[in-house]
Amino acid sequence: MKRIKVGFKLRDEVNPKETWVYHILSDRYDVEISKDPDYIICECYDKTMEYLNYNGIRILITGENFVPDFNLVDYAISPYPIQFFDRSFRFPQCASGYTGNRTELEKRENFFDKDCLSKKKRFANFIYSHESENGIRGVFFKELSRYKKVDSAGKYLNNMPGGKTISMEDGAKAKFQKHYKFSLSFENNAHKGYVTEKITDAFYAQTIPVYYGDPHVTDIFNHKAFINCNDYKSFEDVIKRIQWLDTHDEEYIKMINEPVFRDKEYLSKLKKGYEEFIIHIFEQPYEAAYRRSRFGFPRVYNDYYRRMGNAVRPIERTKIFQKALKVTYGLRHPANERRL
Repeated sequence: MKRIKVGFKLRDEVNPKETWVYHILSDRYDVEISKDPDYIICECYDKTMEYLNYNGIRILITGENFVPDFNLVDYAISPYPIQFFDRSFRFPQCASGYTGNRTELEKRENFFDKDCLSKKKRFANFIYSHESENGIRGVFFKELSRYKKVDSAGKYLNNMPGGKTISMEDGAKAKFQKHYKFSLSFENNAHKGYVTEKITDAFYAQTIPVYYGDPHVTDIFNHKAFINCNDYKSFEDVIKRIQWLDTHDEEYIKMINEPVFRDKEYLSKLKKGYEEFIIHIFEQPYEAAYRRSRFGFPRVYNDYYRRMGNAVRPIERTKIFQKALKVTYGLRHPANERRL
């Protein structure tokens, strides 16, 4: 069995051995997690870009709305449909989730009858820790709440008894959402190609998503299976559609029984493509697997960001630095500053 030396620059709470890429590699190779790796698996959460200190083959994996910089990495797995020879693979974050096997969604069709409504005692839920880039989440939440109470179980606009919040881990979100007819699935922004787990979490919890985000979301999902804000001229029209489904049980059942994906094998094919992309990298002769240029201006560019990251790293944990990060990375939305 071929032996490979791999390094991981991930968030502290992520165990490399529990990642999908590690399982793919360990099924085929003798994997050594090394501090002097030939291959480095990194992500955009490494804000000081420590992975730039490693000269090996760099593979960036991200589900965030972050466009990979191929001057700094050799390969990337990201949400965006970037065509760049064999260097990029699109894996939308909607293909993953906080709990459960998402491939179960491929089998969902004509699964529900009117009895399912007896289990949905609540109207709609809204689970967010912060506002979106454009303030849309809060606007829609307040407008829909004029019709019926929308339960907000995140930190943002929380209206639950005692300020209760729902964890994203251990299946708590799915268990909570199953009691609702609708789930507000609003992305941080409406970037083309950026579709996160918010919509699949709602489908997985057997509730109808009310989606705002990627205008091309129906390239992946069946447009008959959810309420897509992009299909309406205004939020007022979206809310009228929600009201119609809320008061017409047969129409609600018809929608919730629609297949989730345009291609019923979408997730299975995506998973296979992901595995093939990773294996292709490691099956090449080592030197031949490099893709980024390591000479000339690209080297200067790499060294600039490496030196900048190394300079910032010692103060990364200071309070003033963390405050700057909150503003920079959008955790504090300008519209909410007066409330903080």
